[in-house]
Amino acid sequence: MGPPIKRGRGLTRERVIDAALVLVDRHGLGALTMRRLGQALSVEAMSLYRYLPSKTALHEALSDRVLREIALPAPTGRWRRDLTVAGTRFWRALNRHPNVLPLMAATPRESAASRAAAEAMLRLIAQAGFSPAKAHRIFRVTKAYVIGAAVMLQASAVLPGAAAEVSEAYPLLRRALRGAGSIDREADFGFGMSLVLDAVEGLRPSRRS
Repeated sequence: MGPPIKRGRGLTRERVIDAALVLVDRHGLGALTMRRLGQALSVEAMSLYRYLPSKTALHEALSDRVLREIALPAPTGRWRRDLTVAGTRFWRALNRHPNVLPLMAATPRESAASRAAAEAMLRLIAQAGFSPAKAHRIFRVTKAYVIGAAVMLQASAVLPGAAAEVSEAYPLLRRALRGAGSIDREADFGFGMSLVLDAVEGLRPSRRS
């Protein structure tokens, strides 16, 4: 449900963003309007434009707010472990705020927070011996996996259909679903992250020379 929204005087940009995140966490992105946000903060909606001049600015601020929750590790010299930790922390932050996922996937990342996160990720990837350009490409693909996994694994915690409900025309699917129950989202994410990092390992300059 998220923490309670702080009301009253002493409004700041951070308080507005925090209140917006609570509102979206509780009621979804479609519920976020300046009018409703003003009601939650007990202020006039027009007063919010002093801190965030548009709905686009508010959406970008929400994305940055979630990014700032992610404590990316400093490079340790163990690039694979570091990237696993970074990817997992990013994924867990998205799972804490699933209603913000559309913004994280669609909002152009031109803010200081997004650039700082990208720089931190590039430092981690560079440990594996990649040039900045190649590291940035790996970063983009890894980020796409993390966001995509958050979207797909958030959609359902139960496998789609028991084996008995699948036609015999699909024997492999029936066998795969036999005895299946709930999805272990953490395990599925970790499995996919390992596949991504296996591919990165195969691209390392030292492995291709």
